[in-house]
Amino acid sequence: MLALLGLALVAHRFGWMGSSAPADGGATRLATTNRIEGAAVCPWREPASDLAALFPGATNARSEVRILSGKRLDLASRLGRQPEPEENALHVHQVLREGRSAGVVLVRRVKGEHGAIELVVGLNPAGTLSGIRIQRSREPDDIAAILASDRVLGSFHGCRAETELPGGEWVATLPAGARVSASAMLEGVRSLLVMLSISETSQVPRSPTPDLVISDHLH
Repeated sequence: MLALLGLALVAHRFGWMGSSAPADGGATRLATTNRIEGAAVCPWREPASDLAALFPGATNARSEVRILSGKRLDLASRLGRQPEPEENALHVHQVLREGRSAGVVLVRRVKGEHGAIELVVGLNPAGTLSGIRIQRSREPDDIAAILASDRVLGSFHGCRAETELPGGEWVATLPAGARVSASAMLEGVRSLLVMLSISETSQVPRSPTPDLVISDHLH
């Protein structure tokens, strides 16, 4: 009996009991081992009010996830740093107005000076920033008011690519208490534009999610 148990252990050790290597020479196991898990996704909390402000007349949003884990080299080159875990995928909400594309919404969480700041970013069909809203913030009231002002959010309007966004000198013109969080917002929007641009290549896998029907909430 002990001899049989010993033989079974040896067979398991060397893969003699039906556990042969996969046909791809181990690539499947390697891919699983090397898979990079993404961080928690920032939710889109108030789509109806956001779309009413950013895309008047919008009737619903069709969402999809674009997988960017295979584009980490491109991301690192464009971002100028290594991608964060949450940048392995991009959730894109395609906004529809009576069945036709009205633009896209992207949502991003950034680290402000006093905690997380959640941004809702709207882009028109041409890919130009049409508006930004702050859906959550832990900043003090006076700083939150500055960050939500047209002086800050309006500075992003009309930008199409990360290279067109305001630079560091823009942050320096803001009150001292708002600079850290404004800089985080700027970097967050810049990262979204880079990710969206890379996600539009044909090699990026896309996975649709259920449509978000909002028409009942917009009238």
